Amino acid sequence: MLVMVLAHYPPEERTSAGVACFRCRKLREDIYLDCKLIASSRSPLKIQLCDTRSQPVPRLLGASTGGNFSIKRAREWYDYCRNFYSECVETAGRTLPTRLRYYKNVSLRLCNSVDLDISTRYATLSHCWGKSPMFKLTMERVQSFQTNIEIKDLSRTFQDALQVLAHLELEFLWIDSLCIVQDDPDDWNRECLLMSSVYGYSDITIAAASSTDGSQGCFYERKMPVEQLLHVSIVASYGCKRYIITHPPNPELVQIDWLPPSALNNRSPLFSRGWVFQERILTPRLLTFTSSYLYWQCASWSGPEWKRPGIDESQGRHELRNLTMGKDYNWHEVVRVYSRTQLTFPSDRLVAISGVAKRIQKVFPDQYLAGMWRKDLERLLCWSVVTPQQGTPLEYQAPSWSWVSLLPGTRANLPQDSRGFGRLLMQIVNIDMTLAGPDPMGAVTRGVLRVRCETLLCGMAVSGMILSGNRDNFLANFGSV
Repeated sequence: MLVMVLAHYPPEERTSAGVACFRCRKLREDIYLDCKLIASSRSPLKIQLCDTRSQPVPRLLGASTGGNFSIKRAREWYDYCRNFYSECVETAGRTLPTRLRYYKNVSLRLCNSVDLDISTRYATLSHCWGKSPMFKLTMERVQSFQTNIEIKDLSRTFQDALQVLAHLELEFLWIDSLCIVQDDPDDWNRECLLMSSVYGYSDITIAAASSTDGSQGCFYERKMPVEQLLHVSIVASYGCKRYIITHPPNPELVQIDWLPPSALNNRSPLFSRGWVFQERILTPRLLTFTSSYLYWQCASWSGPEWKRPGIDESQGRHELRNLTMGKDYNWHEVVRVYSRTQLTFPSDRLVAISGVAKRIQKVFPDQYLAGMWRKDLERLLCWSVVTPQQGTPLEYQAPSWSWVSLLPGTRANLPQDSRGFGRLLMQIVNIDMTLAGPDPMGAVTRGVLRVRCETLLCGMAVSGMILSGNRDNFLANFGSV
């Protein structure tokens, strides 16, 4: 059984403010399917996204994620955001990265930002390094790179990113491996402190989400037609006369959902990496290339490539909107997502999230303590482990009282609020923290808490013997402690 959902109407039939037209809203709210007919069918219901000419969306998108339709849609998103969502980009206190790649007329070279106007727009690249050899900036190459960089020497991912850059009519690109001197520890330490501003003041970040290394690129021949994401099986569980595609569901009607691309993005190789977490959070605009589709995200709007900009503006990136607009933040959610990511060097665990911590502290001043905040520290100490830790860290990462002390990939949960905690039975008297470097949000070498607590005498069972809360019985069996 096939239901064809019309996804696009001609421009003249849409409202002017980017709001869905009447027929789009009506279609979304009033698709009814006969329950008896569905129950009698052995085949699953297939909902196919189509345009007004009844063409399935994959045919509209083209065979490659780097094809004309996809690249034009990326430019359409970018231009729309720049023209109508000025609040997405923060300009106050703007700085430029130390180095940028200048690309024009198929010529690429390294340039120093001190020679550029502070308003210069640039893009950033988010990618997986992988295990294969990578073309890098080294101390030996700094001078030659300022004259020319052979594009043929770059990885496929870097070459694809340059194509996107040209289509967006941008001339400057920041790539970590080509803008940080990789064999100079001092340069890396300096540039690491700037990650918050590098991505925060970037005009757009290009994310190669499906590539495990530079050889795979940003662009893919579509492995999976987009309509396969819309397969659903129907079960007549309520004995109702009809099914409805709508929201919110109610006891008499069953909602048919499909997994949105935004959720699929989280399963990509790129977004499992720890350093990429803050790149996603901090960048004002994120253009994601997966193996099947493009996806756009900014503080005001998000959507897949078959969706024109401006429709359903409630789907913006709320975590970015909250950080940039001074609204409340959810550190519990930050830790939940970040703790399950992987890092090549576990000792980078604090450094790789320091940019997010700096952005939060800028809006909500508070003392940052190895992945925890002083204001809620007593409550945050009640964090728990969701997934068992596979082994123990081989080197010091953080104090044992912080979730950062766990191995990367070990998911941790922080208490969301103080409800249900009752009266606090402890008080933090003193905090002694030693930083590993100049970054107050970066790595630490020592962290000691001195606390004052109430002690409670309680009963316990030892070898089947029940001991009451009587002090004399306790001392008789266990002695003084």
